[in-house]
Amino acid sequence: MRFAMKKFLQRVLAPVVVVAMLVGVVAPAAAAETEPGSDATASSTGWQVNRGSFGLEVSLPPDSLVGGLLGWALNPIINNILTPVTSALNGIPAAVVNPLLGAVAGDSTAGTPTSESPSREPFALAAGSSPSSGNPASCTDTSGTCYASPITVGADLGILKLALGTVHGLTESVSTASGYDLVAQSQVAGLDLGLLGIDLLRLDALTSSTTCTVVGEGVPRAAASSAGLSLLGGVVTVGVAEGTGALDVSIAGQPVVGLGAVDLTTFDGNLGPLADVSLDEHLLRVGVGLSVEDLLRGLGVPGLWDLLRTLVLKKADAKIVLEISNGLHSDETSADASGLHIGVGLYVNIEANLLRLVGARIATAGSAADAANNLVSIDLARTSCASTATPGAGDDWVAPGLT
Repeated sequence: MRFAMKKFLQRVLAPVVVVAMLVGVVAPAAAAETEPGSDATASSTGWQVNRGSFGLEVSLPPDSLVGGLLGWALNPIINNILTPVTSALNGIPAAVVNPLLGAVAGDSTAGTPTSESPSREPFALAAGSSPSSGNPASCTDTSGTCYASPITVGADLGILKLALGTVHGLTESVSTASGYDLVAQSQVAGLDLGLLGIDLLRLDALTSSTTCTVVGEGVPRAAASSAGLSLLGGVVTVGVAEGTGALDVSIAGQPVVGLGAVDLTTFDGNLGPLADVSLDEHLLRVGVGLSVEDLLRGLGVPGLWDLLRTLVLKKADAKIVLEISNGLHSDETSADASGLHIGVGLYVNIEANLLRLVGARIATAGSAADAANNLVSIDLARTSCASTATPGAGDDWVAPGLT
């Protein structure tokens, strides 16, 4: 009986033992080897233009009971006066945005470079020192990816004044003592921007850069600098503080802190009756008042002002709102330098009535502050990088191209 049970167990357990032995000799699946820092990214954008959301609200509410009774007869008269004014104002966005969209030909962006042949040191990007020679996409002077976009600003831009010198930048891998970094750089130089005869902004040069360590020791870094940045024909000067990137603003040589209103007719009679200045470290907003008459004359339709005056004008306000901002950010794995954001907006508020009976209003939505960026926004010289660095790579891995 005991012998029979032993034979039975041998027959049952033998396959199990064999399977266990086979499983034991099969090697476990090897983990996929990934190059340290293979998920690292870098980008550089020199010039990006975005359309705003400019729009007008037109209303014809009655001012009184009599107005309500006569509205059916008087509203068409007011409408015939306001319609051409509305059409002229609605044509402003295209007159501003289209030349800006066509100012730079081709692509002014650079993406993540390869790490096959790191540069020995970062390219010295500066006005007159481009990473491309000849073909803008050739990157003949750097091992990375780059752009040096041709400028195609036309001569006749109507209500917009625009001059632009250079837009160029690059991303590259740069060797270090213990590995390599990803470096992104961008520069815009020689920008002159005006609207309706008002000199809004002038910039000699703006440069931003970010650095992220992919292999080795290092922390992400972001930096930006500007030269010759001024607003309103030089009345307002702006600098970018090193390290923090905060805006240093002065009006006629006097530093600006917080909120304030400055009568710019003291400095230049061509700038309009009043400019509101608001500063919050990385955000500067300037509103320049102008009359609706000057606005319509600047649009080349002075006759519309005479047409408007056939109504009783209760309000006729307009303001150009200019906003500039920037920022530097870095954390354990990424860095971002926003370069400079420029927003241009227009605020309009016209209230009128006919025979003091039926009222009408043409206005942009919200307040003057809400109008910032409603015509166009421009982003200049923005760079960023990200990497989960591999500290102390040691002798197990050497970045390609390093000796």
